[in-house]
Amino acid sequence: MARGTKQKLKLLYLLRIMMEQTDETHGLTIDEALSELSKYGVTAQRKSIYKDFEALTEYGFQIRKLRKLHAVSYYLSSRRFDTKEMQYLVEAIRGCRFLSEDNARRMIEKFEGEVGAYAMDLIERQVKVANRVKEGGERVLDTLGRVHAAIEADRKLIFRYYSWSPEGRLVARYDGAAITVSPWTVILHHENYYLLALPEGETALKTYRIDKMEVADTAPGPRAGAEVYAAVDPVEYLTRTVNMFHGEEKTVTLVCDNEISNVIFDLWPNAKPHKVDDEHFRVKFDVYVSGQFFAQLCGMGSHVRIKAPNDVRKEYITFLKDTIHNQRIRRKIPGDKEEQAQE
Repeated sequence: MARGTKQKLKLLYLLRIMMEQTDETHGLTIDEALSELSKYGVTAQRKSIYKDFEALTEYGFQIRKLRKLHAVSYYLSSRRFDTKEMQYLVEAIRGCRFLSEDNARRMIEKFEGEVGAYAMDLIERQVKVANRVKEGGERVLDTLGRVHAAIEADRKLIFRYYSWSPEGRLVARYDGAAITVSPWTVILHHENYYLLALPEGETALKTYRIDKMEVADTAPGPRAGAEVYAAVDPVEYLTRTVNMFHGEEKTVTLVCDNEISNVIFDLWPNAKPHKVDDEHFRVKFDVYVSGQFFAQLCGMGSHVRIKAPNDVRKEYITFLKDTIHNQRIRRKIPGDKEEQAQE
């Protein structure tokens, strides 16, 4: 870039420097600002920097003085995001299970100018993320983009759908044949993306995990099922189907030990609590009664008891008996030399 062109960009370079290198506890003196500008091939006089600060302030950026000992420095105090807001964004990016470490790092680096290098360094040291999925992230995001594009263009979607085999491999369903659906919305649920769509020739909506889809193409619209989609609450529908809550919805009352209150309200935050005594409390809430619900109760052991309704309590007892019976019987599976369970 020609020297004259760089001089014309002096104000923009100065703004970048102030955004990246200053904050409420770190400022730049005029001489330091001149030195940083020279790294971009820009020369300037001290007086011009003061005028540039005035121009930035008039535009809406707040440039303030920072006095330390005998030195006076300047910092940019106006930001679109404060440190806490930026921490939330960084946590969201680093916590996304479909982003590789490299992708997450590249995205976060773009935020440095929003809060400054010092604050970003502190934020990144504070954020810890475990169990990130390292592989397949770019493929999932690419599929997600193609799904959104089909929805925006009012086109049908053609894809192959996969599921896990007993060997732990993804295998194609429907004998590998591609299926055609009318896509309506994408929902993020428990760190997975789901497509809510109407399969071709059917009358009921279905959900598909985005990471198990391999998009082949799109088909001309318009999409089918607008009336069906308008009649459902997508989030409630997904919660019911994805969590396998296929049973009848009932109002259930549980009596619980105080020590599992945190677990209870994590699972059912809308439950209505009532004190029973100093060691127990009672909750009432609506739930789809199914094996999934009973499995959640199993995890709490003897700390929880179904009080009502009586038919649900009996169904839970049957569920427990069947589970115990399945663990007690001795079974041999062809090709497996070891018994699957012991008395």
